[in-house]
Amino acid sequence: MDYQMGNPNQTPDKDGKALSQQAEQLENIEHIIEDLSASSGLDSETSKYIFKMYTDQSINLMKTLMEHLNNQNYQEVRDLLHKLKGSSGNVRAVTIMELAKEAEEVIKREDYDSVKILSLKIYDLLLQYAMCIEL
Repeated sequence: MDYQMGNPNQTPDKDGKALSQQAEQLENIEHIIEDLSASSGLDSETSKYIFKMYTDQSINLMKTLMEHLNNQNYQEVRDLLHKLKGSSGNVRAVTIMELAKEAEEVIKREDYDSVKILSLKIYDLLLQYAMCIEL
């Protein structure tokens, strides 16, 4: 089964859940940027720029990863997950880092459906970050 990436331009539902998620992610991004600034000694604007570049590059990485999953190139998927885990840790995006680590562990067990589910979660979270961050 092929898995497709979600639409980054989703509209909020009647309950405003999408808006609530966006507010939560904005708060999470602010925390990530504060952590990145504190640990690196960089100012907030530079940290925000680095996080934006990380988000953009990680979205592209996830698109490539999903292509490899759909083509059953599992070693490439494993390599991309490892790369994502490392870069996420570097910018203090702990949730994505942990999801990538979990996906790395399940791919070792050849549980490819779980890898796909985790990958879609990562991609969705990255899209939420991208919609919230402003330079």
